[in-house]
Amino acid sequence: MSRLQKVIDSNLPWGMVLYGEEEEEMMANSQDPIIQTIWNEKIEEEYSPVPQIKPVYEGKKVFIDWKSGLEPAIFVRYSTPSGDPLIHVASNPVFMPNYPGWAFYKFNPYRERFNQVLRRILEAGLGKTMQRR
Repeated sequence: MSRLQKVIDSNLPWGMVLYGEEEEEMMANSQDPIIQTIWNEKIEEEYSPVPQIKPVYEGKKVFIDWKSGLEPAIFVRYSTPSGDPLIHVASNPVFMPNYPGWAFYKFNPYRERFNQVLRRILEAGLGKTMQRR
């Protein structure tokens, strides 16, 4: 059973913040009946710099948003003192992966310094998922 089917089967309402992103257009135009249900029955949430996820913690709602926005809010507000989250976050992207990246003009004067810092981060093992292209 897919994670999205589990959202539907939970009988909980689900909310989403709409950002005008490509993924939203893909959901709106999807022929997949599960994605159509998720899209058509969503509750549109207002944007907040810190996602409003208290109803998720209380077991009253599912919240669909960017993982990069949810994880810090969960860590700060809804985790044990040892850092274990009290709210489940899907480990893999449900739709399109959204990995942050940087782009520089080829002759940008800061490019070489940026590369040096990235190299040190990678050598220290602090950026296991970073990939330089």
